[in-house]
Amino acid sequence: MNKIVLSLLFCTALVFSQSKKVFIPYFRAAAAAKIDRPTCGTISGLFSSKLKEQTEWDVFTEDDVSSMLEQEDRKKLVDCTEGSCMQEIAGAIGAPYLISGDIAVVGGQTILNVTLIDIRGGKAIGKASEMGTMDQIIKKFDLLAAKVAGVPLKRTDIPVKSSGAGSMTVSETTNVEQGKNTSVVSSGAVIIKFESDPAGASVSVDGMPMGKTTPFQKSFPMGSHRVIMALDEYKLSASDITFSSNGQTVTAKMVPTYGFLTVNSTPDGIPVQLDGSPIGSTPIASRRVSEGGHELILGDDCWLKATSSINIESGVARTINQTMNSRTAGISVTAIDAITGDDLIAKILDENGKILGETPFSGTVPLCTRSITVDASGYSQSKPVLSLVEGSVASISAKMQKGGSSKYGMKLIPAGTYQMGSTNGEDDEKPVHSVTVSSFYMDSTEVTQWEYSRLMGTKPWNNCSGEYCTDENPTHPANYVTWFDAIKYCNARSREAGLTPVYNESTGACNFSANGYRLPTEAEFEYANRAGTTTKFVWGDYDDGGCTYSNGADQSAKRKWSSWTTSNCDDGYAMIAPVAQFNRNSYGLYDMTGNVWEWCNDWMGSYGSGSQTDPRGASTGSYRVSRGGGGYGAPANLRSANRYYSDPTDVDYGLGFRCVSPR
Repeated sequence: MNKIVLSLLFCTALVFSQSKKVFIPYFRAAAAAKIDRPTCGTISGLFSSKLKEQTEWDVFTEDDVSSMLEQEDRKKLVDCTEGSCMQEIAGAIGAPYLISGDIAVVGGQTILNVTLIDIRGGKAIGKASEMGTMDQIIKKFDLLAAKVAGVPLKRTDIPVKSSGAGSMTVSETTNVEQGKNTSVVSSGAVIIKFESDPAGASVSVDGMPMGKTTPFQKSFPMGSHRVIMALDEYKLSASDITFSSNGQTVTAKMVPTYGFLTVNSTPDGIPVQLDGSPIGSTPIASRRVSEGGHELILGDDCWLKATSSINIESGVARTINQTMNSRTAGISVTAIDAITGDDLIAKILDENGKILGETPFSGTVPLCTRSITVDASGYSQSKPVLSLVEGSVASISAKMQKGGSSKYGMKLIPAGTYQMGSTNGEDDEKPVHSVTVSSFYMDSTEVTQWEYSRLMGTKPWNNCSGEYCTDENPTHPANYVTWFDAIKYCNARSREAGLTPVYNESTGACNFSANGYRLPTEAEFEYANRAGTTTKFVWGDYDDGGCTYSNGADQSAKRKWSSWTTSNCDDGYAMIAPVAQFNRNSYGLYDMTGNVWEWCNDWMGSYGSGSQTDPRGASTGSYRVSRGGGGYGAPANLRSANRYYSDPTDVDYGLGFRCVSPR
């Protein structure tokens, strides 16, 4: 016995007869069959029983053989992987015949091939096979045993509707006594109830299909019996049960052959493959996946592939969250006047409308970007179509046509009359009074860090220190600027555009008759912010609706600073956000509430009660007005009528500005 080596996938039983001794090595199970060693033993044991019934040969199970061997040889029996050592075992116990069984899976169907071999000549003298689910094959073991033995069939299977079965395992039963794997019949019969969770399992007792599915009951002789329950997509449940009393219940908790897989990605819409086959695009929710190891791949030609090995456990939900990295290519973008050929300053937007920067622009974009938008004030938008190559830089020169409307340039604010202030707000918001405003142009977004640093050559936000400061970002509003910094930018922008500067940069005096850029008056700001609304906030009268319109103190901020007073919605930004990330108002303006407070032209002063036209605020004062509310204050700061003020030399991480120009 020193040459015996048996595979863990072999399930061995021995069958003998008075006229013919037969040795049956454990049926070999292919990996795809997902049948373990104990289950393999159950299957071969059932087949051995049927073979004995059809041929009247004696049956020896693996347990019988093992008990005949010394401890060292028992281990060799378990470890055998070759057919030659199986024949050696047969010869050692005096069996001249061997039956081999192979379980395979083809096209989703289980196949059992059984061969009878005369080991003295090494020739096959009988073959038989069956295909279906394992449950269906077991129900035909009578016929399969008769075929391979070459004897007439003594009995036929009871025709039943197969429920199918997955891999098998021995499960616990309740309220029953565990017996041995033999059919010991005592006198008398008892009514036995069969149940399973879930219901609908087919049942075999001592290898005989019952022709019913759980729950049901039936009369049996008292004694020990082998009970097998099978249900499609669940493992076979097999146990030796002693039937001892009427009303005894045999219950099987069926174990699924699958788990659940959820796949999420940032962003959504990423193609997913499981074991080399496409299963859809993210998000994929609670997909049934067979237990065991699998290869999961997210990505395609546009995204760097993310590959992972995952293990799915029976009945367990597994969630995969994957942040994707895009393949990239470079772009270099300029904008010119189509008639004059003059260089223009234009914003560059991606396919989702997010600002990438301004011309002249050099940067990277996702490889599968099909187009960008080039947007310059006073010109129609240009949308160049891109054909990008990974690792290369595409040069784009957008020829801009005058006319049209710019999304990110200045917006024309129509003339109108509104009620300025609030009766329910702070004292400095009263009295409410009628104000008429002439039409004017206003930046659709706050001046960005890129715009400011390009023109002024400085980056004041880098002087900010403390937990509320944010990292430099070209699409963030230019913050940490004084009122004087803001008016100097307005003048520089005017000079660049060939317009007359508005401000005396030493005194701050404003020449409203000049045609250059300036800060909005407080009346202009509230008028443009309201955009025709009369409610407490631009979105309505309730505090928690602002997360689609503004970056205010919300649950994102609350998670970082738990003591803050915040709204109950979540805009995704704890502090400053890039410009134009939220809904614009009906005048096409972004971030008029939230993100950063914005400097206005006016000195802080009290309101009058009479009607006014184009008011310019107090003639003198100590503080300059700021409006709009920031990303860090209480929700009340986002009210359209809310006012704030600061020393014109002050800087703050939450203070920025935008420009206006005359009609």
